[in-house]
Order: sequence, then C-alpha cells, then structure tokens
Amino acid sequence: MKKLTYCIIFALGFSFSLIAQDEPVDPFSKKAPEKNGKAIDPFEDPVADDAKARPPVISLAISAEYYAVPGDLAAKLQAEETDGDLQWQKVKELTKAGKAKLLDSIYSMSRSGQRFKVQSVFEYSHPTKRVEVPADPKAPLFPEGFEVGDAGITLYADPVLSNDDLLSLQFQLTRSAFRPADQENLPDSGAIQKGDVTQITVRDQSITSSIQGLEEGKRQLLGAFESLSDSNSDDISVLAFVRWGKSRAYQFDEKIEWTEKDRIKLRFEWVDVDAATWHAALMENELSTFADESAATVEKWIAQGKAKVIKAYPFSVPSGQRSKARSGDVISYSGPPFSLPKVAGGVSQAAEKVSRETGIESEIDPVMSMHGVVDVNQASNITSRRGDLVYYRSQQGKDWLPSVYLPLFYQSQITTQVSIGPKSSLLVGVFTPPGDGWKQDLTRKTLFFIHNDTKYDKELDK
Repeated sequence: MKKLTYCIIFALGFSFSLIAQDEPVDPFSKKAPEKNGKAIDPFEDPVADDAKARPPVISLAISAEYYAVPGDLAAKLQAEETDGDLQWQKVKELTKAGKAKLLDSIYSMSRSGQRFKVQSVFEYSHPTKRVEVPADPKAPLFPEGFEVGDAGITLYADPVLSNDDLLSLQFQLTRSAFRPADQENLPDSGAIQKGDVTQITVRDQSITSSIQGLEEGKRQLLGAFESLSDSNSDDISVLAFVRWGKSRAYQFDEKIEWTEKDRIKLRFEWVDVDAATWHAALMENELSTFADESAATVEKWIAQGKAKVIKAYPFSVPSGQRSKARSGDVISYSGPPFSLPKVAGGVSQAAEKVSRETGIESEIDPVMSMHGVVDVNQASNITSRRGDLVYYRSQQGKDWLPSVYLPLFYQSQITTQVSIGPKSSLLVGVFTPPGDGWKQDLTRKTLFFIHNDTKYDKELDK
C-alpha cells in the first residue's frame, strides 16, 4: 500500500513539473521568423550585412557560338584539353591569329525554370510526291504533295539556376542550310527547267542534350561538326560552345513605388549591326555585361555608323493585360494541292488561297511585381518574303511560265520571359538576318532590346 502511495505522489509531482515548463512551439505556427527581436523580411539577402540590401533581379543570358577551326587543330585541341573553357581560350587565340573564325552565334535571355525559343530560319515547301500527267505522258512528273520545312539556326532550352549559382540546361541546338538540288542538270526550257525545284537538300548541325553544373561565364563545348558549306572538306571543323551570365542591372529599392492606376510602358527595339562588331564584343565581354550595358554600347555604334535602328514599338499596358502590335503586309498566295494539267503544257489550278502576315510583330503579357520590376512574357518575330520557289511550269505562247510555285519566307522569332527593373534596358535576343538567295547573311546581326520606360511615383536616387 505504501509503494502505491509513493508512486501516485511521484506521478503527480512529475505532472506539475511539466505544467510549469514553457509551452512547446507549434510546428504549424504562421508567426514570421525573427532576428534580433525583429521580423525578417523574406526578400532580404540573409547573408548581407546591410539590412537594406536586396537580391538582384535575375534574368539569364545564354549564348551559343560556332567557330570554324582547321580540322587538325580542332582534333588536337580536343585530345589535349577536356575543360570546355580552356578549349575555348585556345580557339580564341586561334581566332585572333587568323587561323579560326567565329561563324555565327545565337543569344536569348530567359528566367530560371522558363523554357525559351529563339531562331532565324527559312520556311520552305518541298514536294514529297510526284505523279505522271495523264494528258501529257512525256511531261516531267507533277508535284502532287508538299511538306513545309525550315533551315537556319534555332535554340530551344530549359535553364534552371541552382542556389549555388550553377546552371543546368536542357536544350536542342540546330544550325542548318538548304538548297534546291540538281538545278544545273535541268533544261533551259520546259515544264521543269534550270532554277526550278525538284527536291530540297538540307545539311545540318544538330545536338539535343543537357548540361549540369555550368559556372557563370564558363564555356562548354557542345560538339564538333562538318561545315555547312557546299565546298565542305575534312580540313574544317565547326566547334559549338555555350555559356551563360546573369543580368545584374537593378537592385530592389523599397523607395520605388507604383500604383495600379499607372500603366506599364515598355519599348521594343530592333537594331541592325555589323556581325564583326558584334562578335568582337561578344568574345571580349561577359554575358552579364552585355545584358546590362549593351544598350549604351549600341548607342555608340549607332553614332559611329556601325548600327542602325530598324524598328521600335512603344507599349502602354495595364499590369496583367495582354497586348499585341504588328506592322507589315498580309500576303495571299495559291496553296496546295494543285490540280493536274488537263492538256499538254496546260495550267495547273490551286485548291485554295493562303494568307501569311509579314513584317514585325510582338505580343506581350507584362506584370508589375515588387519594387517596380516588370515581369514580361513576350513573343516577337520579324517575317519577310524572300521570293518564290518554282516547282512546275505551263506553256503560254512561246514562254514557259510558273504554274506551281510557293513563297519562300524567312522568320526571326523569340519566345521568352524576362524581368526588367525601372529605367533599365535588356538585350533580350540576337538574330541572323536573311541574305541573297537561300543563304543567311552572316555579315549582319539583328539585336532585340526591351526598354522599361514606366513612370514610377518615386524614382531611383541618382
């Protein structure tokens, strides 16, 4: 009985000691974390000494570059060095010595976790099926079926930036060239003659892969390819490199204010520049510098006659509202399928009319976020008609005139998302313009900027 009494007294004493202790912390409490007795601002940099310091607005700049290098030097370089950045340093030395050349490049800005697409391509139609003409058994085979293809330079990518500033990139990078085949072997007259299209030949350099843990500013060798030139030989290798950088144009500033009654004002601008000027700057600068300071650099190029503004679009839009603007022509043309000629040398009839918009077009969906930063989802393109591809002719009098033909288009487009601070400018994309015939103009580049001209209640301190 005494033992039972002692056990009860001990249990009661232990219970009272538990009640006297502090209440346990609720793991589901919504109370904000504190530091030195004050609530921690979730947008503050936790490692900054200055409590007012804030993380930068981060948009990622990604560039892919193609270098032509003598085949023996390219093989030696890859055998002796495995680090991509050191490989590029040697290619840079060869370029400065005149033994290598930066052929082409493609560039886009995006945000971590957001897919983007940037490309400059020809859009062509090529015959996939040819049949006999019953009304004229001696005539060349008639093009009955068509498919659409493209050739140029394209980059699709999904960038993800880790907390320790390492980039993972899933991507598809393609560079290709096309030409109508067998033109020299065609006759000077008839339903199909010299200059007409019997089939399309495409030569490409393509890689689909991923990169993990790439440091900012460091280059990674993606692949070694044969030349796209018609006079291709084993003497030339084309090396493709990729690198990335962060935009650091603007720090959060709590003095910046914006009210919903105001409108977001953005200016889209396209600038034509000499490719040699662009590539020289590309090789010597970090991408973060380009993203933040290239607008001022391009203004100097314009003053020096090295660049000129092609087009500028001002947008004035409420936050969260989509807007679209375009300037150009609407082209109507006869589309497939085409009817067989009913008599020898007769005219073929198209089944329908097709319309295509050309010119410059932009569609945006901007949202004003914290401290005056504008998050911009946008899709922009420049489209032009580059002539017609002739597939079949009919005899009209003494002449054989085009009867089955389709337009050749060229489009530079970019679909991406960026964050841009007050009174800031970003170089968002870089394109390769079209050249003569079926080739791109590798001597020119088109730069695409977004300028934030939004009016804020309080401006940045000067």
